[in-house]
Amino acid sequence: MNYKDDNLTSSFSVRKIPVNNNEIKEENYNNKYSDRIKILELNNYIDEWEKELLFADNGYFSLKGKEVENKAKEYIEELENFINSKINNMSFSKKDAYETAQQIKLLKIDNIKSRLLNYEAQELFEWEIDVYEKSIELSVQKAVLYKDNPKIIASCYKNGTSVLELMAERENWNSKILKSKKEKYESDFYYALTTAFLEEKNINFVLYFEKYKEKLKEEKKVELEKIISEMKNKIIAYNWAKELFSYNLNESENEKEINKIKDKELLYEVRKFISVLKNNKKKHEEEEEKAKAEKCWENILSYIDTEPEKALLYIDLSQKAENIKSQREYIKRIIKSGEIITDKSKYIDVIKQAFTDFEEFKKKNIFEYRHLFSKEDFEIIKSIQQLTNEEIIILSSDIKLLFEKTNDLKINKKEELYSIIKIYLHFLKEYKTENKKEADIEKRNKIIASMVERISLKNDKEKGSKEK
Repeated sequence: MNYKDDNLTSSFSVRKIPVNNNEIKEENYNNKYSDRIKILELNNYIDEWEKELLFADNGYFSLKGKEVENKAKEYIEELENFINSKINNMSFSKKDAYETAQQIKLLKIDNIKSRLLNYEAQELFEWEIDVYEKSIELSVQKAVLYKDNPKIIASCYKNGTSVLELMAERENWNSKILKSKKEKYESDFYYALTTAFLEEKNINFVLYFEKYKEKLKEEKKVELEKIISEMKNKIIAYNWAKELFSYNLNESENEKEINKIKDKELLYEVRKFISVLKNNKKKHEEEEEKAKAEKCWENILSYIDTEPEKALLYIDLSQKAENIKSQREYIKRIIKSGEIITDKSKYIDVIKQAFTDFEEFKKKNIFEYRHLFSKEDFEIIKSIQQLTNEEIIILSSDIKLLFEKTNDLKINKKEELYSIIKIYLHFLKEYKTENKKEADIEKRNKIIASMVERISLKNDKEKGSKEK
């Protein structure tokens, strides 16, 4: 716009022009509804603020327990500042519209403040109750930890009852409720202490029960009385069984004495303890025999290369007959031929047993095979016995596959089966040495397929030669 135009506009604007009444009415009408829309918009702003700041995932109502403490004041101040800024940015045509906006502000703030303070009070109250309950729980736990210290136990009990009194005051319990709560706490307190001794199989379990049983609730009292009754029964049964077992009676004499017991429950427990004592004795004897045999073999092997005849002197004649026999057989074979030639049939049998019933195989005295296997083969069998359950599971599937393949191809000569097993086990050992890890299933399956195929081709070739 140029200077001339500006002058024209100025001259025109200062003239008095007649005003149309319809235009005035339309302007008033528009201003009226403009104010209403702005009031509605202000209301929307506040509702949006409420939604975003109070109900969002990390908003005010997501706060729990102690987190909410003093937060209502902060949110209300922020809300007031927010509304003021919105009102200040709105230009109302009439004063009463501005006053309406102020009234909405006060009403909204008052309503939201009330909701925030109620939520804060409820959360803080629940947090307070949680603190009380945790204190009571910890008083019991601490008493259990110091169950041999009467002073600490008394202090823990006093702390627990003091907290209950605070709760009673805070929650306005009447005297009947407080009394009921204290009785329950007392029962839980002494029940926890008593059972703590029970878990440790400590005789104080019975002493504590006798001392505090009247403080226990009836159901807990009955429960512990039953346990004590069973415990006493087991103690009597154990002592009875132990004495009877010490007589070293034969089976029929033992049974005759046991049948003299009239109490069925006691009879049942005595039989159980007799069985346990027998198993323990057998296990102890087996362990002793195994240790004795290992010591004997250790002595034999220390002389076998230099003075094999002298090794005969180190056979412990108090061992089992089969151990003595295998040791003598081993020494004789070494003296005669200087080495042990593996019994291939026995080797295959032992391999099958190891991979079909590993738990039983682990219990065996491995030296009972020493006179049947070469040094190398014996070490292989010995190493299999030392495998973990996870390792034996993997190898078992391989050995099973190995025997299935050889069976399908009718490979049943002991020399061939022995050779396949040896090659396979040698491959595993060699692979682990070279690669510093176990062979995976793909590599293991390949070596099995390769070995079986090679022997199959060899057999076909031999068969063809015979037919010619």
